Amino acid sequence: MNLRRLLPALLASALCATSTAAADWGPATVAGTEIAPGQTLRFTLSGARGFEAAFIEVAVFVARGVRPGPTLCITSAIHGDEVNSVEIARRVFAGVDSQDLAGMLVVLPAVNSYGFRTKGRNMPDRRDLNRAFPGNLNGSVASIVAGEVFGRVIKDCSYVIDLHTGSNLRTNQPQVRVDAGNAKAVELATHFGVGMVVAGEGPEGSLRREAMKIGIPAIIYEGGPPYIFVEPEIARGTQGVKNVMSYLGMTDDPPNTQPARWLDRSRWLRVPQGQGGIYLPTVGVGDAVVQNGVAVELGWRHLVEARYTATASILPPSFNVGNVFENTFLFAPVSNFSTDWAGNAQNVPVGTNASTFGIWNAASLMQIDFTQRFDIYQVNVRVPIWETANHRAYGLFGPRITWIWERFRWRTVDADINGDAGPDTSAIYSNMVSNRMYGVHFGAGNDWYLGSTPIGALAFNLDIEGGMYVNLVKARAHWERLDGLVSAGRARRLSSLSPGAELRAGLKWYVWEGITLEMAYDVQTYFNTISSPKPVDFNFGTIDPEYENQFFRWYYGMRFGISFSF
Repeated sequence: MNLRRLLPALLASALCATSTAAADWGPATVAGTEIAPGQTLRFTLSGARGFEAAFIEVAVFVARGVRPGPTLCITSAIHGDEVNSVEIARRVFAGVDSQDLAGMLVVLPAVNSYGFRTKGRNMPDRRDLNRAFPGNLNGSVASIVAGEVFGRVIKDCSYVIDLHTGSNLRTNQPQVRVDAGNAKAVELATHFGVGMVVAGEGPEGSLRREAMKIGIPAIIYEGGPPYIFVEPEIARGTQGVKNVMSYLGMTDDPPNTQPARWLDRSRWLRVPQGQGGIYLPTVGVGDAVVQNGVAVELGWRHLVEARYTATASILPPSFNVGNVFENTFLFAPVSNFSTDWAGNAQNVPVGTNASTFGIWNAASLMQIDFTQRFDIYQVNVRVPIWETANHRAYGLFGPRITWIWERFRWRTVDADINGDAGPDTSAIYSNMVSNRMYGVHFGAGNDWYLGSTPIGALAFNLDIEGGMYVNLVKARAHWERLDGLVSAGRARRLSSLSPGAELRAGLKWYVWEGITLEMAYDVQTYFNTISSPKPVDFNFGTIDPEYENQFFRWYYGMRFGISFSF
């Protein structure tokens, strides 16, 4: 195909598609009033009558953009005394130019106009309008207003933001409330950008919940007290709505958001019976405070058992057995043993029986293995120091038992010239060292909030700890013939003072109150523990292998766990 002909055809096709989309974006009807692209209107939703035959009127502001886009509906003053919401709605609408707008903005600045004029929360019939949706045109005044608003405006919205404040002289920390089970609503809440998001469906009959039931993503913004205008909360709410409009592509304004801190539930804290009094707060709403009391965690950590092995037999790796089989001779310098450990009388084809006296002289097989286990049992007391919306610092301390268990084992098999061996010609030597450290750990930690999931919140965690322990050591070296009839050994008890240190960094998932899942990289070191670097004493007469204070031990790797706080 000729490229010169193809490019104009593609350009004409694109222009045609754009023209078709623009042609489809024509006038719209809101509550019976037609509004054209690029037009801004303010009118009254009226027509229904209350029980006293007076007309019920609700102000409606509409701006229809010149480009296709969603319909965002803003409602305020559903509770008439929440005046902050009215000013937020007014500022948002005043800041919109329909000539630069994509989609349509519908604002109901005072749904409960009666309550707004009289500074009353409820409707004239003393009912809560935010429990009356979707409404009933044959019901109470609250039901009639809810029915008019829901049926003539809300049903045609793509998204809903319902603006509120605290009630009954209470001041609410700025927050967004959302049904966390709806992905589109969660996106609205996250991009609103006030920092705190509370998950929940909302009560039956509320505008948000009823809009969600018919498939319209809806959120609530709450901020400040009722009755008065509070500029910081008004500015925050106004910016939040603008952030959502930017996210939806309705405007080109850059968003200004804070990271969302998710709370999976909220609850009332009641004063216990008989302990009431006058409430005089010493901090402001939203100030970081230290919780009274501490969190206590029970913990157990187990290092996956580490084992190292090696084997030697009469066949060397080079397969060079020697002219007189001299390279097939396994020997260890074990001395001062009795005839019970003599082994096979003849296990080489030449020489006398005495020339290979002992299980370890001209043996057929030798195996060594080293096993190590590491366990920590602790009570971890977490004391809050200070916190912000996305970070908290805390102190750590508590009792701890650290157990390092190690065992060296050496197995020797002495076969005769026919390759036969029995339990009376085989022996096992073992050297076990058990460091049990009893003491306290102490340190500090930090959590940085990362975000929320449908179940709980995620945080990055960094803890630094030290510890001081009394190390009580049990050591035991033991020889045993495989038939169990003959043995010899020696046990020792040692002690030391062992400091320790630990650094861990990772992720914590706070899935539920008091339950935390953790994935972290952990580095630990312990000083002045006891080990046996030369685990074998070849002299049966003493059985006294070398034990010494090890300067430090390192343990590091990934850790996975679950903790329970009380």
